[in-house]
Amino acid sequence: MSLLESVIAHAARRVERLKRETPAEALRALPLYGRAPRGLTGLLGAPAPRRVAEVRFADPESGFRVPRGMAVAEEAACWARAAVQGGANAVAVWTERNFHAGDWSHVDAVRAVAPEIPLIARDIVVDAYQLELARAHGADAVTLWGAILGARTAELADAARARGLGVVIVARNAAQLELARAAGADAVLALARDLGAAAQDPAGARLVADRARGLVVFVEAASSEAFVAARAGDVWAAVDLG
Repeated sequence: MSLLESVIAHAARRVERLKRETPAEALRALPLYGRAPRGLTGLLGAPAPRRVAEVRFADPESGFRVPRGMAVAEEAACWARAAVQGGANAVAVWTERNFHAGDWSHVDAVRAVAPEIPLIARDIVVDAYQLELARAHGADAVTLWGAILGARTAELADAARARGLGVVIVARNAAQLELARAAGADAVLALARDLGAAAQDPAGARLVADRARGLVVFVEAASSEAFVAARAGDVWAAVDLG
């Protein structure tokens, strides 16, 4: 089984467990579900270049980026707050647990300390239930992966919009970029590497961006150092958690 297949399988199993624990009807009764998501208006309306800061405690390729005990909601809130103070226009928070050490409680914590910032839930979305989770935890938008959803990308994008959520579609090549275009993505995240690749390839991400005529594209940066240093183009980078 490839790393991508393993990630998808873990995500599917977790979704089924969460559905049993908290059905969609119960999610809709939570206080934050009644908050109208703001989509990506605040992010896309900001002056260019725009910055998305990503809270990610682990990588599938290299494991934990911080001591395991730091991968908690309080730490997510701390680093999100610092990113906003440092000029981030939006914060993306990983919720996928097995490979990125994320959790939906991290989204709750970030929403609590940054009530006005555009908040993007980053998950391995395989089921519309995860869109219910995103709204119930106060997210404004979600990321969808063309490499994972394939022909279902537009279906899940429509389902996200039906719940008031903005849609960022992750793309690594021309075929995935066309999926984003067909799905009417609000924005595209051009990846600097494929899942499982050890090395970043910023040139590859730039190639996607160069082909994305008519779309808003955020280019994945290698680090928050690049996030701060970048002077041209919209950038998406993980904050430093050490």
